[in-house]
Amino acid sequence: MNADLRLFRLVVRSLAALSAAVVLIWLAVKALAPGGVLSVTADFIQPTPFVSEPMPSARLLFPGNGAAGNRAEIIGEPVYVDFTPPPGFDSVDVAFRYRDGIQPDIRIGALVSGLDQSFDVRPAGNALLDGLPWSRIASGRYSLWSKNRKYASFDAYLNDPPPRSQTAAVGRVPLPPFRLPGYAPSAVARTVTRSLRGPQRFLAYIKGEKLNFSFSIQDMNRESGADPVVVAVYPADAAAVSGPVPPLASAVLPDDGDVADDQKQSGLRTVTVSASGLAEGVYAVEFGADQDIFIRSFTTTQRKAVLEGRAYLGDHVGYSDQSAGTTVWVGGRRITVRTDHPEGLQNLTVAGAPLVITELHLKAAVSLPSAAPAAVRTPAGDVLLETDGVIALTKDDYFDPLPFVPDWTTTADDLERRGIVAAVADYEAPETAGDDRIARTSFDLHSLARTEDGAYRFVLSAPGIDLSGRSLPVTSVSFTLRRRPVSWSKAWSRLLSGGNVGPAAGTRAPGAVSFGENPR
Repeated sequence: MNADLRLFRLVVRSLAALSAAVVLIWLAVKALAPGGVLSVTADFIQPTPFVSEPMPSARLLFPGNGAAGNRAEIIGEPVYVDFTPPPGFDSVDVAFRYRDGIQPDIRIGALVSGLDQSFDVRPAGNALLDGLPWSRIASGRYSLWSKNRKYASFDAYLNDPPPRSQTAAVGRVPLPPFRLPGYAPSAVARTVTRSLRGPQRFLAYIKGEKLNFSFSIQDMNRESGADPVVVAVYPADAAAVSGPVPPLASAVLPDDGDVADDQKQSGLRTVTVSASGLAEGVYAVEFGADQDIFIRSFTTTQRKAVLEGRAYLGDHVGYSDQSAGTTVWVGGRRITVRTDHPEGLQNLTVAGAPLVITELHLKAAVSLPSAAPAAVRTPAGDVLLETDGVIALTKDDYFDPLPFVPDWTTTADDLERRGIVAAVADYEAPETAGDDRIARTSFDLHSLARTEDGAYRFVLSAPGIDLSGRSLPVTSVSFTLRRRPVSWSKAWSRLLSGGNVGPAAGTRAPGAVSFGENPR
Protein backbone atom coordinates (compact mmCIF):
# COMPACT_ATOMS: atom_id res chain seq x y z
CA MET A 1 0.00 0.00 0.00
CA ASN A 2 2.77 2.38 1.00
CA ALA A 3 4.70 1.46 -2.14
CA ASP A 4 1.64 2.22 -4.29
CA LEU A 5 1.19 5.56 -2.51
CA ARG A 6 4.83 6.48 -3.05
CA LEU A 7 4.56 5.53 -6.71
CA PHE A 8 1.42 7.65 -7.07
CA ARG A 9 3.11 10.66 -5.48
CA LEU A 10 6.16 10.18 -7.72
CA VAL A 11 3.97 10.10 -10.83
CA VAL A 12 2.08 13.24 -9.74
CA ARG A 13 5.29 15.12 -9.00
CA SER A 14 6.81 14.00 -12.29
CA LEU A 15 3.76 15.17 -14.23
CA ALA A 16 3.81 18.50 -12.40
CA ALA A 17 7.50 18.97 -13.15
CA LEU A 18 6.94 18.00 -16.79
CA SER A 19 4.05 20.48 -17.08
CA ALA A 20 6.18 23.22 -15.56
CA ALA A 21 9.01 22.39 -17.95
CA VAL A 22 6.66 22.52 -20.94
CA VAL A 23 5.39 25.93 -19.82
CA LEU A 24 8.94 27.22 -19.35
CA ILE A 25 10.00 25.91 -22.76
CA TRP A 26 6.92 27.50 -24.33
CA LEU A 27 7.70 30.84 -22.68
CA ALA A 28 11.34 30.60 -23.72
CA VAL A 29 10.43 29.95 -27.36
CA LYS A 30 8.02 32.90 -27.32
CA ALA A 31 10.64 35.10 -25.67
CA LEU A 32 13.30 34.21 -28.24
CA ALA A 33 10.93 34.82 -31.19
CA PRO A 34 13.58 34.35 -33.91
CA GLY A 35 10.93 35.04 -36.54
CA GLY A 36 10.74 38.65 -35.37
CA VAL A 37 7.15 38.57 -34.12
CA LEU A 38 5.81 37.90 -30.63
CA SER A 39 2.08 38.19 -29.93
CA VAL A 40 0.39 38.05 -26.54
CA THR A 41 -3.36 38.29 -25.90
CA ALA A 42 -5.05 38.98 -22.55
CA ASP A 43 -8.75 38.89 -21.73
CA PHE A 44 -8.44 40.60 -18.31
CA ILE A 45 -9.84 37.46 -16.65
CA GLN A 46 -7.21 34.72 -16.94
CA PRO A 47 -3.56 35.38 -15.99
CA THR A 48 -1.46 36.00 -19.10
CA PRO A 49 2.34 35.80 -19.45
CA PHE A 50 4.03 39.20 -19.72
CA VAL A 51 0.74 41.09 -19.05
CA SER A 52 -0.41 42.49 -15.70
CA GLU A 53 -3.93 42.57 -14.35
CA PRO A 54 -5.84 45.74 -15.33
CA MET A 55 -5.45 48.67 -12.94
CA PRO A 56 -7.22 49.87 -10.94
CA SER A 57 -9.50 46.84 -10.67
CA ALA A 58 -12.32 49.00 -9.25
CA ARG A 59 -12.88 50.40 -12.76
CA LEU A 60 -13.91 46.99 -14.10
CA LEU A 61 -16.56 44.38 -13.48
CA PHE A 62 -15.64 40.71 -13.81
CA PRO A 63 -17.68 37.55 -14.52
CA GLY A 64 -19.29 36.44 -11.29
CA ASN A 65 -18.77 39.89 -9.78
CA GLY A 66 -21.12 42.21 -11.61
CA ALA A 67 -20.37 41.59 -15.30
CA ALA A 68 -23.40 40.53 -17.30
CA GLY A 69 -21.64 37.93 -19.47
CA ASN A 70 -18.38 36.04 -19.63
CA ARG A 71 -16.25 39.12 -20.36
CA ALA A 72 -14.75 41.81 -18.17
CA GLU A 73 -16.50 45.19 -18.45
CA ILE A 74 -14.93 48.63 -18.12
CA ILE A 75 -17.10 50.95 -16.00
CA GLY A 76 -14.57 53.72 -15.23
CA GLU A 77 -11.68 55.30 -17.01
CA PRO A 78 -8.86 55.21 -17.70
CA VAL A 79 -7.73 51.60 -17.25
CA TYR A 80 -4.02 50.76 -17.23
CA VAL A 81 -2.19 47.54 -18.10
CA ASP A 82 1.52 46.82 -17.82
CA PHE A 83 3.34 44.76 -20.44
CA THR A 84 6.78 43.29 -19.65
CA PRO A 85 8.00 41.49 -22.79
CA PRO A 86 11.46 40.12 -23.53
CA PRO A 87 13.93 42.70 -24.85
CA GLY A 88 15.15 43.37 -28.36
CA PHE A 89 11.95 44.40 -30.17
CA ASP A 90 11.43 47.67 -32.04
CA SER A 91 7.68 48.27 -32.19
CA VAL A 92 4.42 47.08 -30.70
CA ASP A 93 0.97 46.89 -32.28
CA VAL A 94 -1.87 47.17 -29.78
CA ALA A 95 -5.26 45.69 -30.69
CA PHE A 96 -8.20 46.36 -28.36
CA ARG A 97 -11.19 44.14 -29.07
CA TYR A 98 -14.47 45.27 -27.51
CA ARG A 99 -18.23 44.93 -27.90
CA ASP A 100 -19.56 47.14 -30.69
CA GLY A 101 -22.21 49.85 -30.43
CA ILE A 102 -21.80 50.83 -26.78
CA GLN A 103 -18.97 53.35 -26.32
CA PRO A 104 -18.69 56.24 -28.82
CA ASP A 105 -15.10 57.21 -27.99
CA ILE A 106 -12.16 54.82 -27.51
CA ARG A 107 -8.53 55.86 -27.04
CA ILE A 108 -5.30 53.90 -26.63
CA GLY A 109 -2.15 55.34 -25.12
CA ALA A 110 1.36 54.36 -24.06
CA LEU A 111 3.56 55.79 -21.31
CA VAL A 112 6.13 58.19 -22.80
CA SER A 113 7.36 60.02 -19.69
CA GLY A 114 7.97 58.46 -16.31
CA LEU A 115 8.71 61.95 -15.00
CA ASP A 116 5.02 62.84 -14.77
CA GLN A 117 3.24 59.63 -15.82
CA SER A 118 2.19 61.10 -19.17
CA PHE A 119 0.95 59.12 -22.17
CA ASP A 120 0.89 59.39 -25.94
CA VAL A 121 -2.88 58.94 -26.36
CA ARG A 122 -4.35 58.13 -29.80
CA PRO A 123 -7.98 58.09 -30.97
CA ALA A 124 -8.82 54.45 -31.68
CA GLY A 125 -12.60 54.30 -32.00
CA ASN A 126 -14.79 57.29 -32.84
CA ALA A 127 -18.47 56.75 -33.63
CA LEU A 128 -18.91 60.33 -34.87
CA LEU A 129 -16.21 60.06 -37.55
CA ASP A 130 -17.21 56.51 -38.48
CA GLY A 131 -20.75 57.65 -39.29
CA LEU A 132 -20.01 61.09 -40.77
CA PRO A 133 -21.56 61.30 -44.29
CA TRP A 134 -18.82 63.54 -45.69
CA SER A 135 -16.11 62.80 -48.22
CA ARG A 136 -12.99 61.28 -46.66
CA ILE A 137 -9.38 61.55 -47.83
CA ALA A 138 -6.59 59.54 -46.20
CA SER A 139 -2.96 60.66 -46.28
CA GLY A 140 -0.50 58.63 -44.24
CA ARG A 141 -1.47 58.81 -40.59
CA TYR A 142 -4.05 61.57 -41.18
CA SER A 143 -7.60 61.60 -42.54
CA LEU A 144 -9.69 64.54 -43.72
CA TRP A 145 -13.49 64.67 -43.77
CA SER A 146 -14.87 67.47 -45.96
CA LYS A 147 -18.52 68.51 -45.80
CA ASN A 148 -18.57 70.41 -49.09
CA ARG A 149 -16.19 67.98 -50.86
CA LYS A 150 -13.94 70.93 -51.62
CA TYR A 151 -10.60 69.13 -51.41
CA ALA A 152 -9.21 66.59 -53.87
CA SER A 153 -6.20 65.80 -51.67
CA PHE A 154 -4.83 66.37 -48.20
CA ASP A 155 -2.21 68.74 -49.64
CA ALA A 156 -5.02 70.84 -51.10
CA TYR A 157 -6.45 71.18 -47.59
CA LEU A 158 -3.06 72.20 -46.16
CA ASN A 159 -2.64 74.83 -48.89
CA ASP A 160 -6.11 76.33 -48.44
CA PRO A 161 -7.59 75.32 -45.06
CA PRO A 162 -10.88 76.68 -43.77
CA PRO A 163 -10.74 79.00 -40.74
CA ARG A 164 -9.81 77.24 -37.50
CA SER A 165 -13.28 78.04 -36.14
CA GLN A 166 -14.74 75.85 -38.92
CA THR A 167 -12.35 72.94 -38.35
CA ALA A 168 -12.78 69.97 -36.01
CA ALA A 169 -9.68 68.12 -34.82
CA VAL A 170 -9.36 64.59 -33.39
CA GLY A 171 -5.91 63.74 -32.08
CA ARG A 172 -2.78 65.75 -32.79
CA VAL A 173 -3.14 67.00 -36.35
CA PRO A 174 -1.77 69.81 -38.59
CA LEU A 175 -3.99 72.89 -38.40
CA PRO A 176 -4.03 76.41 -39.86
CA PRO A 177 -2.08 78.90 -37.70
CA PHE A 178 -3.91 80.71 -34.90
CA ARG A 179 -3.79 84.50 -34.72
CA LEU A 180 -5.09 86.68 -31.88
CA PRO A 181 -6.50 89.92 -33.34
CA GLY A 182 -5.44 93.14 -31.64
CA TYR A 183 -2.77 91.51 -29.48
CA ALA A 184 0.08 93.74 -28.28
CA PRO A 185 3.00 92.38 -26.22
CA SER A 186 4.08 93.71 -22.85
CA ALA A 187 7.50 94.01 -21.21
CA VAL A 188 6.08 94.27 -17.69
CA ALA A 189 6.57 91.18 -15.53
CA ARG A 190 3.66 89.96 -13.46
CA THR A 191 3.35 87.23 -10.85
CA VAL A 192 0.43 84.81 -10.67
CA THR A 193 0.03 83.12 -7.28
CA ARG A 194 -1.74 79.79 -7.59
CA SER A 195 -1.07 76.36 -6.11
CA LEU A 196 -0.78 73.84 -8.96
CA ARG A 197 0.21 70.23 -8.41
CA GLY A 198 2.20 67.99 -10.75
CA PRO A 199 2.48 68.32 -14.55
CA GLN A 200 0.92 71.27 -16.36
CA ARG A 201 0.71 72.36 -20.00
CA PHE A 202 0.63 76.14 -20.48
CA LEU A 203 -0.25 77.76 -23.80
CA ALA A 204 1.15 81.26 -24.34
CA TYR A 205 0.65 83.68 -27.21
CA ILE A 206 3.83 85.29 -28.56
CA LYS A 207 4.18 88.21 -30.97
CA GLY A 208 7.50 90.02 -31.28
CA GLU A 209 8.49 89.31 -27.68
CA LYS A 210 10.61 87.01 -25.57
CA LEU A 211 8.92 84.00 -24.01
CA ASN A 212 9.80 83.69 -20.33
CA PHE A 213 8.37 81.81 -17.36
CA SER A 214 9.90 81.60 -13.90
CA PHE A 215 8.23 79.02 -11.64
CA SER A 216 8.46 79.05 -7.85
CA ILE A 217 8.10 75.40 -6.82
CA GLN A 218 8.03 73.29 -3.68
CA ASP A 219 8.84 69.59 -3.27
CA MET A 220 6.45 68.04 -0.73
CA ASN A 221 8.24 64.64 -0.53
CA ARG A 222 5.03 62.68 -0.02
CA GLU A 223 6.21 59.79 -2.19
CA SER A 224 9.60 58.13 -2.33
CA GLY A 225 11.98 58.76 -5.20
CA ALA A 226 13.67 61.71 -6.85
CA ASP A 227 11.46 64.59 -8.03
CA PRO A 228 13.23 66.53 -10.80
CA VAL A 229 11.42 69.24 -12.74
CA VAL A 230 11.78 69.62 -16.51
CA VAL A 231 10.32 72.66 -18.29
CA ALA A 232 10.39 72.71 -22.10
CA VAL A 233 9.04 75.00 -24.80
CA TYR A 234 7.55 73.72 -28.07
CA PRO A 235 5.35 75.09 -30.83
CA ALA A 236 1.81 74.29 -29.68
CA ASP A 237 1.29 71.87 -32.58
CA ALA A 238 4.65 70.09 -32.16
CA ALA A 239 3.02 66.77 -31.30
CA ALA A 240 1.52 66.63 -34.81
CA VAL A 241 4.99 66.28 -36.31
CA SER A 242 6.29 62.76 -36.92
CA GLY A 243 9.38 61.74 -35.01
CA PRO A 244 11.18 63.30 -32.05
CA VAL A 245 10.66 67.04 -31.55
CA PRO A 246 13.54 68.95 -29.93
CA PRO A 247 12.43 71.70 -27.54
CA LEU A 248 12.99 75.33 -28.48
CA ALA A 249 14.22 75.89 -24.92
CA SER A 250 14.36 73.83 -21.75
CA ALA A 251 15.43 73.97 -18.13
CA VAL A 252 15.97 71.30 -15.48
CA LEU A 253 15.71 71.63 -11.71
CA PRO A 254 17.15 68.58 -9.92
CA ASP A 255 15.61 66.94 -6.89
CA ASP A 256 15.89 68.76 -3.57
CA GLY A 257 18.08 65.98 -2.19
CA ASP A 258 15.34 64.30 -0.17
CA VAL A 259 14.15 61.12 -1.94
CA ALA A 260 12.25 59.71 1.06
CA ASP A 261 8.48 59.85 1.60
CA ASP A 262 9.01 61.71 4.89
CA GLN A 263 6.63 64.61 4.04
CA LYS A 264 9.39 67.10 4.79
CA GLN A 265 8.65 69.84 2.32
CA SER A 266 11.47 71.78 0.72
CA GLY A 267 11.77 75.53 0.70
CA LEU A 268 10.73 77.45 -2.39
CA ARG A 269 13.04 77.01 -5.37
CA THR A 270 12.94 78.55 -8.84
CA VAL A 271 13.17 77.12 -12.34
CA THR A 272 13.19 79.51 -15.31
CA VAL A 273 12.79 78.93 -19.04
CA SER A 274 13.04 81.51 -21.83
CA ALA A 275 13.19 81.65 -25.62
CA SER A 276 13.82 84.52 -28.04
CA GLY A 277 13.27 85.07 -31.75
CA LEU A 278 10.01 83.13 -31.90
CA ALA A 279 7.59 83.64 -34.78
CA GLU A 280 4.11 84.85 -33.93
CA GLY A 281 1.83 82.11 -32.67
CA VAL A 282 0.98 79.84 -29.77
CA TYR A 283 3.67 77.99 -27.82
CA ALA A 284 3.37 75.23 -25.27
CA VAL A 285 5.30 75.47 -22.03
CA GLU A 286 5.41 71.89 -20.76
CA PHE A 287 5.97 71.77 -17.00
CA GLY A 288 7.02 68.19 -16.31
CA ALA A 289 7.00 66.97 -12.71
CA ASP A 290 5.46 64.27 -10.55
CA GLN A 291 2.74 64.72 -7.94
CA ASP A 292 5.27 65.68 -5.23
CA ILE A 293 5.96 68.99 -6.98
CA PHE A 294 3.75 72.05 -6.44
CA ILE A 295 3.90 75.31 -8.37
CA ARG A 296 3.24 78.03 -5.80
CA SER A 297 3.52 80.96 -8.22
CA PHE A 298 5.04 81.93 -11.55
CA THR A 299 6.31 85.18 -13.07
CA THR A 300 6.05 86.05 -16.77
CA THR A 301 5.76 88.99 -19.14
CA GLN A 302 3.31 87.10 -21.35
CA ARG A 303 -0.11 88.73 -21.43
CA LYS A 304 -1.97 85.61 -22.51
CA ALA A 305 -1.22 82.27 -20.86
CA VAL A 306 -3.71 79.48 -20.17
CA LEU A 307 -3.65 75.81 -19.18
CA GLU A 308 -4.75 73.30 -21.79
CA GLY A 309 -7.38 70.78 -20.74
CA ARG A 310 -6.63 70.35 -17.04
CA ALA A 311 -5.48 72.04 -13.87
CA TYR A 312 -4.69 70.21 -10.65
CA LEU A 313 -5.29 72.85 -7.96
CA GLY A 314 -3.01 71.85 -5.09
CA ASP A 315 -3.44 72.13 -1.36
CA HIS A 316 -1.56 74.54 0.95
CA VAL A 317 -0.28 72.01 3.51
CA GLY A 318 3.29 72.88 4.49
CA TYR A 319 3.13 76.17 2.61
CA SER A 320 0.49 78.42 4.11
CA ASP A 321 -1.95 78.31 7.01
CA GLN A 322 -4.50 80.02 4.79
CA SER A 323 -6.47 77.95 2.30
CA ALA A 324 -8.35 80.71 0.56
CA GLY A 325 -10.66 79.72 -2.25
CA THR A 326 -9.53 79.96 -5.85
CA THR A 327 -11.36 81.23 -8.93
CA VAL A 328 -10.32 80.17 -12.42
CA TRP A 329 -11.93 80.88 -15.79
CA VAL A 330 -12.79 77.86 -17.92
CA GLY A 331 -13.72 77.42 -21.57
CA GLY A 332 -15.12 74.37 -23.34
CA ARG A 333 -18.41 72.50 -23.22
CA ARG A 334 -18.09 70.53 -20.00
CA ILE A 335 -16.01 70.51 -16.85
CA THR A 336 -15.33 67.48 -14.65
CA VAL A 337 -13.87 67.62 -11.16
CA ARG A 338 -12.31 64.95 -8.95
CA THR A 339 -10.42 64.65 -5.70
CA ASP A 340 -8.47 61.74 -4.21
CA HIS A 341 -8.34 63.01 -0.61
CA PRO A 342 -11.01 63.84 2.01
CA GLU A 343 -9.72 67.42 2.25
CA GLY A 344 -10.76 67.93 -1.37
CA LEU A 345 -14.46 67.13 -0.84
CA GLN A 346 -16.14 70.50 -1.38
CA ASN A 347 -18.93 72.52 -2.96
CA LEU A 348 -17.74 74.34 -6.09
CA THR A 349 -19.64 76.86 -8.16
CA VAL A 350 -19.56 76.93 -11.96
CA ALA A 351 -20.90 80.16 -13.45
CA GLY A 352 -22.78 80.59 -10.15
CA ALA A 353 -24.34 77.09 -10.20
CA PRO A 354 -23.32 74.43 -7.64
CA LEU A 355 -21.09 71.46 -8.45
CA VAL A 356 -20.51 69.19 -5.45
CA ILE A 357 -17.75 66.63 -4.92
CA THR A 358 -19.23 64.06 -2.54
CA GLU A 359 -17.04 60.96 -3.06
CA LEU A 360 -13.33 60.30 -3.45
CA HIS A 361 -12.03 59.29 -6.92
CA LEU A 362 -15.50 59.89 -8.43
CA LYS A 363 -15.88 62.47 -11.19
CA ALA A 364 -18.60 65.10 -10.97
CA ALA A 365 -19.46 66.99 -14.15
CA VAL A 366 -21.56 69.86 -15.46
CA SER A 367 -22.03 71.52 -18.84
CA LEU A 368 -20.52 74.97 -19.26
CA PRO A 369 -22.51 77.95 -20.54
CA SER A 370 -21.98 78.81 -24.18
CA ALA A 371 -20.55 82.25 -23.37
CA ALA A 372 -16.93 81.53 -22.42
CA PRO A 373 -15.21 81.79 -20.10
CA ALA A 374 -17.11 80.50 -17.07
CA ALA A 375 -15.93 81.41 -13.56
CA VAL A 376 -15.23 78.29 -11.48
CA ARG A 377 -14.86 78.83 -7.73
CA THR A 378 -13.22 76.24 -5.48
CA PRO A 379 -13.40 76.92 -1.73
CA ALA A 380 -10.53 74.47 -1.04
CA GLY A 381 -7.63 73.01 -3.00
CA ASP A 382 -6.74 69.42 -3.84
CA VAL A 383 -9.06 69.13 -6.84
CA LEU A 384 -8.43 68.14 -10.46
CA LEU A 385 -10.32 70.21 -13.04
CA GLU A 386 -10.64 68.85 -16.59
CA THR A 387 -12.28 70.39 -19.64
CA ASP A 388 -12.22 70.13 -23.41
CA GLY A 389 -11.11 73.78 -23.52
CA VAL A 390 -8.62 75.93 -21.65
CA ILE A 391 -8.33 77.17 -18.07
CA ALA A 392 -7.14 80.69 -17.23
CA LEU A 393 -5.77 81.48 -13.79
CA THR A 394 -6.73 85.16 -14.20
CA LYS A 395 -9.59 86.48 -16.31
CA ASP A 396 -7.28 88.73 -18.35
CA ASP A 397 -5.18 85.71 -19.32
CA TYR A 398 -8.05 83.98 -21.09
CA PHE A 399 -7.80 83.19 -24.78
CA ASP A 400 -8.75 80.00 -26.58
CA PRO A 401 -6.46 78.90 -29.43
CA LEU A 402 -7.82 75.35 -29.55
CA PRO A 403 -9.78 74.00 -32.53
CA PHE A 404 -13.16 72.43 -31.95
CA VAL A 405 -12.48 68.98 -30.52
CA PRO A 406 -15.45 66.56 -30.68
CA ASP A 407 -16.06 64.65 -27.47
CA TRP A 408 -18.12 61.58 -26.59
CA THR A 409 -21.35 63.62 -26.68
CA THR A 410 -20.80 65.31 -30.08
CA THR A 411 -23.17 64.50 -32.95
CA ALA A 412 -23.22 65.40 -36.65
CA ASP A 413 -25.97 67.92 -35.84
CA ASP A 414 -23.57 69.60 -33.38
CA LEU A 415 -21.03 70.02 -36.19
CA GLU A 416 -23.73 71.53 -38.39
CA ARG A 417 -24.80 74.02 -35.69
CA ARG A 418 -21.20 75.12 -35.12
CA GLY A 419 -20.55 75.64 -38.84
CA ILE A 420 -17.86 72.95 -39.03
CA VAL A 421 -16.98 72.14 -42.65
CA ALA A 422 -13.84 70.02 -42.20
CA ALA A 423 -12.63 67.44 -39.69
CA VAL A 424 -8.99 66.36 -39.46
CA ALA A 425 -7.99 63.27 -37.49
CA ASP A 426 -5.02 61.08 -36.69
CA TYR A 427 -7.31 58.07 -36.87
CA GLU A 428 -8.11 54.79 -38.57
CA ALA A 429 -11.57 53.30 -38.05
CA PRO A 430 -11.74 50.01 -36.08
CA GLU A 431 -12.32 46.72 -37.85
CA THR A 432 -15.64 44.92 -37.48
CA ALA A 433 -15.49 41.31 -36.28
CA GLY A 434 -18.98 39.93 -35.70
CA ASP A 435 -20.44 41.77 -32.71
CA ASP A 436 -17.02 43.12 -31.83
CA ARG A 437 -14.83 45.93 -33.05
CA ILE A 438 -11.04 45.88 -33.05
CA ALA A 439 -9.24 49.20 -32.55
CA ARG A 440 -5.55 49.24 -33.44
CA THR A 441 -2.57 51.51 -33.07
CA SER A 442 1.22 51.12 -33.08
CA PHE A 443 4.06 52.53 -31.00
CA ASP A 444 7.82 52.71 -31.41
CA LEU A 445 9.15 50.91 -28.33
CA HIS A 446 12.31 53.04 -28.32
CA SER A 447 10.16 56.14 -27.70
CA LEU A 448 8.25 54.63 -24.76
CA ALA A 449 9.15 55.02 -21.11
CA ARG A 450 9.27 52.20 -18.58
CA THR A 451 7.80 51.93 -15.11
CA GLU A 452 10.00 51.39 -12.06
CA ASP A 453 9.36 47.65 -12.54
CA GLY A 454 10.68 47.79 -16.11
CA ALA A 455 7.26 47.41 -17.78
CA TYR A 456 5.73 49.30 -20.67
CA ARG A 457 2.48 50.85 -19.47
CA PHE A 458 -0.57 51.21 -21.71
CA VAL A 459 -3.85 52.97 -21.09
CA LEU A 460 -7.36 52.28 -22.39
CA SER A 461 -9.50 55.38 -22.19
CA ALA A 462 -13.26 55.46 -22.68
CA PRO A 463 -14.17 59.13 -22.09
CA GLY A 464 -17.56 59.67 -20.49
CA ILE A 465 -18.19 56.04 -19.54
CA ASP A 466 -18.17 56.79 -15.82
CA LEU A 467 -20.57 59.71 -16.37
CA SER A 468 -22.97 57.88 -18.69
CA GLY A 469 -23.44 54.82 -16.46
CA ARG A 470 -22.63 52.47 -19.35
CA SER A 471 -20.14 49.62 -19.39
CA LEU A 472 -17.77 48.47 -22.11
CA PRO A 473 -17.37 44.67 -22.47
CA VAL A 474 -13.75 43.74 -23.21
CA THR A 475 -13.02 40.71 -25.38
CA SER A 476 -9.23 41.03 -25.38
CA VAL A 477 -6.19 43.26 -25.59
CA SER A 478 -3.36 42.01 -27.81
CA PHE A 479 0.26 43.14 -28.01
CA THR A 480 2.24 42.18 -31.11
CA LEU A 481 5.96 42.92 -30.93
CA ARG A 482 7.99 43.26 -34.11
CA ARG A 483 11.65 43.35 -35.18
CA ARG A 484 13.72 41.92 -37.99
CA PRO A 485 13.99 38.09 -38.01
CA VAL A 486 17.26 36.78 -36.56
CA SER A 487 18.95 33.43 -35.99
CA TRP A 488 18.33 31.40 -32.82
CA SER A 489 21.78 32.34 -31.51
CA LYS A 490 21.18 36.03 -32.17
CA ALA A 491 17.75 35.82 -30.52
CA TRP A 492 19.36 34.25 -27.44
CA SER A 493 22.01 36.99 -27.39
CA ARG A 494 19.34 39.68 -27.49
CA LEU A 495 17.43 38.04 -24.68
CA LEU A 496 20.53 38.10 -22.46
CA SER A 497 21.54 41.64 -23.43
CA GLY A 498 18.78 43.42 -21.47
CA GLY A 499 15.89 45.69 -22.37
CA ASN A 500 15.38 48.43 -24.89
CA VAL A 501 16.66 51.86 -23.98
CA GLY A 502 13.73 54.25 -23.72
CA PRO A 503 13.62 58.00 -23.12
CA ALA A 504 15.86 59.48 -20.45
CA ALA A 505 14.30 59.80 -17.01
CA GLY A 506 13.76 63.53 -17.41
CA THR A 507 12.27 63.46 -20.90
CA ARG A 508 9.04 65.40 -21.41
CA ALA A 509 7.00 64.47 -24.49
CA PRO A 510 5.19 67.39 -26.22
CA GLY A 511 1.43 67.01 -26.14
CA ALA A 512 1.50 63.99 -23.84
CA VAL A 513 -1.48 63.46 -21.53
CA SER A 514 -1.22 62.95 -17.79
CA PHE A 515 -4.29 61.64 -15.98
CA GLY A 516 -3.13 63.08 -12.67
CA GLU A 517 -2.82 59.74 -10.92
CA ASN A 518 -0.61 56.74 -10.32
CA PRO A 519 -2.57 53.54 -11.04
CA ARG A 520 -0.61 51.66 -8.40
